[in-house]
Amino acid sequence: PALVRLSALPLLLPVLLGRARPRRGAAWGFVTAWFVGALLLAVLQARYAHTAALALAVLTGMAWQQVSRPAGRVLLVVALLPCLAAYASLPGFVGLRMYGRPNDLVTTGMAEVVTFLAATSPSPPAWSDPLGEAGGAVLAPWSYGHWIHWLGRRATVANPLGPYGQTGFHDAARFWLLADPRAARELLARHQVRWVVAPTSPDPPGALASLAGEDPRPWSLATPGAGDRFRRTMGARLAWSPGTPFLREIYRTGASRLLADGSLEPLLRVYEVLPSDQ
Repeated sequence: PALVRLSALPLLLPVLLGRARPRRGAAWGFVTAWFVGALLLAVLQARYAHTAALALAVLTGMAWQQVSRPAGRVLLVVALLPCLAAYASLPGFVGLRMYGRPNDLVTTGMAEVVTFLAATSPSPPAWSDPLGEAGGAVLAPWSYGHWIHWLGRRATVANPLGPYGQTGFHDAARFWLLADPRAARELLARHQVRWVVAPTSPDPPGALASLAGEDPRPWSLATPGAGDRFRRTMGARLAWSPGTPFLREIYRTGASRLLADGSLEPLLRVYEVLPSDQ
């Protein structure tokens, strides 16, 4: 993503600035500091490449204005060529295309799920009152969090903002790796979860362990028994063999995938957490 949004300009910018020979001034100092700070954030997380792109656009425009030699401007244009991957379907760069690619909300099945959640019951008090109780939460893969919040109008345990300030983020990933139903139920109760959205194609356990802040090595396929251990987890059970005592399947998406035996499998299942006396 950084290659598409920033292109090769961060690498060539020192050369361009050398050719531009910018005058010292508050504007150059401000924009340069803005870009360097944003670029450091983009290196840490690709989402911040958007912020860096804005600063880079301003800095590049200022450099362009002062580059008089044709060679410098040709170099600038060449540095922008990787941005074509955002507009055209190029081999090896399809996942980076920003225009004309499939809508993830639809292709994941979440368009159906958020519609179902929004119609199930009124939104929790916290939706209209920031001091209200955020009960009736939804536990789902973190990448679905914003959709669940804004379209499903439900509280989420984790969302794409990551672990920064989200006390439940690690638990939201750890849930899928739990093999003990009692521990899973306690986790759901702790976060006031009413619904669980389970993909029928679970995330790799090693990736989930990393998100949960745990050591991913025990989940490596090279580790003896890792496959059997994974099949006992909540993620595998809710994906392939519904029947957990305290969870009841109440919805499955019409969107599905074709299995090897010719049958169709829903992309997502939605479970309701049953009261403790059931």
